[in-house]
Amino acid sequence: FNDSSNTALVACVIRHRNGSIGILHVDPEHRRLGLAEVVLKHATMALIRRQDEAFAYIVDGNTASENLFTKLGWVRANPLEKKGTGKRKAKRLWIHPLEEEEKIKPTE
Repeated sequence: FNDSSNTALVACVIRHRNGSIGILHVDPEHRRLGLAEVVLKHATMALIRRQDEAFAYIVDGNTASENLFTKLGWVRANPLEKKGTGKRKAKRLWIHPLEEEEKIKPTE
């Protein structure tokens, strides 16, 4: 997503080599504007159109990401999986059911 005033990239998401969605980022001065939702919606729709598996890994405790992904129809692949007790936070697999395309159509 580009800021129209100076064409700077202010929001992005990438797809890792393993196919997972990752590194969703919005520049701090452009946060709280809904840009992360727009970027994730478009990325998810692109995967659905290509009939690719839509999956991501979210680190335990990243409630902002968990809430956004949930809002757009993503679910934890194993919701009953217990959180780890070690010092490192675990990455949890999230998936998007492809048949729920209507739920995430980008707004005009």
